[in-house]
Amino acid sequence: VSPSGSNFTGSEVLFEAGDYISFGSGTSTTLHFVVNQCVAASTTSASIDFEPGLKHDAANGAAIAQGTSAVGVFALTDDIQGWNGDKYSNYSISLDAIERQ
Repeated sequence: VSPSGSNFTGSEVLFEAGDYISFGSGTSTTLHFVVNQCVAASTTSASIDFEPGLKHDAANGAAIAQGTSAVGVFALTDDIQGWNGDKYSNYSISLDAIERQ
């Protein structure tokens, strides 16, 4: 995917490896993980390496959400959820989910 726009400074780091990004909106939103640092190739273009790959083409010029704005749509695979807490009020929740198609 190549983001385009006029807000790049050229050689600007747009995304770091490990960043989360998402494409789409509503129930068609998909969540992705950036695998390599993304640096703007010029003031108008850059290429992003991410996983998993797109299942559908992203619209040309589509917005890319980043960080805490990046979301996905998931569904529980069963009704089994677990939780745990300790005396320091540290809690954890476990569940199994899949990305909605």
